[in-house]
Amino acid sequence: MLYDETQIAKAIRKSEMAQNGKNETILNGALNKKTDDFGIFMKNATAKWSEASVENTLSNLDLTVTPGKLLAVIGPVGSGKTSLLHVILQELELVNGTLRVNGEISYASQEPWLFAGTVRQNILFGLPMDKLRYKTVVKKMCLRT
Repeated sequence: MLYDETQIAKAIRKSEMAQNGKNETILNGALNKKTDDFGIFMKNATAKWSEASVENTLSNLDLTVTPGKLLAVIGPVGSGKTSLLHVILQELELVNGTLRVNGEISYASQEPWLFAGTVRQNILFGLPMDKLRYKTVVKKMCLRT
């Protein structure tokens, strides 16, 4: 996600928080009740990488992830593990179904990446400057000259 895109996504999340009182994202469905019983909830989730594709990448997936629990996503190559993660991260849109994410998610990709911006912007990632955190990251990443 580009730096500018994170600012837009953040504004949308703030708007949703103001509406429902929680840091919760609702896609392709309505929120009927507020609950802390789930961290991630998917119902009849269907997604595909290309609109032109005849076959769905994921079809009618139901998933509930309880906060504080460890979840392992395993399977053979091509089984949809990465697609599932991209749906949860909202990088792959649902064509049908519901996705609710309660709280925040952290994802560390296998491939390192930087967005077009300064080193400082890449470290802060749209957050306000926290000098202690910033200095810690610079030190841990050996970015001092």
